[in-house]
Amino acid sequence: MSSPPLFSTSYPSASVPPPTQHAAPVMSRRIQVSGGESIEVRATMPLSPPPVKVSRHSCHGWEFDSRKGVMWTHGDLDSRGRAHTGEISFPDAVFGDNRLTIRHPSRGFSITFEPLEALKGCKLTDPSCFCAPKRDFEPSIPKVSYADQWLKRSQAVEEWAEVKKPAMTYDWTYSTPYWGHMERTDDATPCDDGCMSVLPMDRLVRQDPIAWYDQVPLFESDLDDNGVSRMFVKVRVMPTFWFVLLRCDIRVDNVMLRQIDTRVFHDFGEAEVLREFTWKEGTFEQLAQRGCDLGAGSPHISHETCGTHLLTQDDIKWRVMQSIPLVGHSAGDINGGPEHLTSKTQSNGEGGGGMQDDETMASAGRP
Repeated sequence: MSSPPLFSTSYPSASVPPPTQHAAPVMSRRIQVSGGESIEVRATMPLSPPPVKVSRHSCHGWEFDSRKGVMWTHGDLDSRGRAHTGEISFPDAVFGDNRLTIRHPSRGFSITFEPLEALKGCKLTDPSCFCAPKRDFEPSIPKVSYADQWLKRSQAVEEWAEVKKPAMTYDWTYSTPYWGHMERTDDATPCDDGCMSVLPMDRLVRQDPIAWYDQVPLFESDLDDNGVSRMFVKVRVMPTFWFVLLRCDIRVDNVMLRQIDTRVFHDFGEAEVLREFTWKEGTFEQLAQRGCDLGAGSPHISHETCGTHLLTQDDIKWRVMQSIPLVGHSAGDINGGPEHLTSKTQSNGEGGGGMQDDETMASAGRP
């Protein structure tokens, strides 16, 4: 199957429509009461939660598993999410059941991408341990465009003068350096200092057949009508490699654009998995100086088009390249036995089709 054009210049919102509202089943029964009379008792039965759509694929000893459900309700977030993330204000839409897992059982390797751990990476204290290692760059937390005006007005009101600024406990833009959580059954140490490996961009942009593809939304917020923040993960399996893009796009209106990407690549038959993390950002003022149109009516700015495609390699502030060794590796993995000669795909719903999005997964954010 030849791949269609992989991506257009904009992508649909990660949001999905709310689940169809079905009437709850009602149980009715007549019971006898004193005096020989009977009354009808009706009870509403609880609705079952909507099913999670699962898509699976396997080849060359690798197993790929994606899961997609509806966004969690406030009750779900309080009962299931809060214990994991702590006291943060959740985005407007959190797809708490969604995740992508890639594993190779015989090599003792797996990596998972899921929303709650990603949101934990937004905490300023006790963040997720599954974040990219810090470098010299220290991310800032932007203010909304009218913050200074509001502050001046509030200071001018005498009764507000003693109001204390609340302690900030998390990044309100949901800028998370989460890059997936990896599990190993060995003690091999990934190399992320001085790693000389690079992603094979020529192969990633080539229009080769796609064996399996999926896109999984993780969370989305309109930042209280001050912009947009969304995170999603995409995966594609090709005849000779697999590739993942985890992306967090942030726009604070009239202030800044930010794009946080993690790319994970494995070439079947090679003894390593490559993981690259990049953090790019630029202010509206800096982009305007380059001639970018960011005013009202700009084609680059909408809810569907975040505008982060305007960022370039010059806007990279933080980068980590990691080489993860695969223990017990054999070059015969690509064609070494009957279990590696077949490619299987299972799905109970969406997933496993062609691929369309804002840019090539490989060159996303790379002009």
